[in-house]
Amino acid sequence: IVAGGIYSIIVTIKHKKTNNIKTLFTAKIEELICEAEKFLNYTGEEKKQYVISRAKSWLSENNAIKKFSDSTISAMIENVITLSKSVNKREKDNVEVENGNDA
Repeated sequence: IVAGGIYSIIVTIKHKKTNNIKTLFTAKIEELICEAEKFLNYTGEEKKQYVISRAKSWLSENNAIKKFSDSTISAMIENVITLSKSVNKREKDNVEVENGNDA
């Protein structure tokens, strides 16, 4: 029973660490996307490659590079971009309604 309890505690700690690094990494991706958006002469793909490169550097610096595959990193970036576009669209629509313009 004691060994099972210790194992359960270890699994819980590892799970919390994984969730924490994912939360921090998502915040870092958001920050990097904001940086990349300032590069007006870059294409969307060039901006994404910038974010991927910097994100991998951050993961490496935080000893978490093995926790995220390239496809996972790319999907996380796309999710943040999609969410951002959705929020921006809603904000734009709300401003148009407040100004008396129906979108």
